Amino acid sequence: MYANADSLADKVQELKFCINDMHSKPHIIALTEIKHKNKWNIDISELQIEGYTIYSNNLQDNGRGIVNYVRHDTVVQIMILSYLVLSIILVHLVISTNSYWEILTAQILIGTYGLLQMPLNLNFWIS
Repeated sequence: MYANADSLADKVQELKFCINDMHSKPHIIALTEIKHKNKWNIDISELQIEGYTIYSNNLQDNGRGIVNYVRHDTVVQIMILSYLVLSIILVHLVISTNSYWEILTAQILIGTYGLLQMPLNLNFWIS
């Protein structure tokens, strides 16, 4: 499940209700722009959803923030990267199913990214 939250603090209760109302809960929920455009004064623990582990980039940076929720019964490897103006959360998921005929395995790599806001430096353009 993916969404651009545009300020998750205002919508976290709605997200919890939506997840609890689903017949099959998503294994991974990727959200971008979780911080408000002008302020951020919320603790990451306030965004926790029961049954999920939350992974986030550094929410104290200037960007809008990204989070991934991973269902507790889902085995994944997580990599959180920040490079210049880009912040990325990579989730490596391996799914195995047994059927009567064969064992099927699939590997999935999910990436959620956000751009950090950079102040405009006019001195850079003046020579």
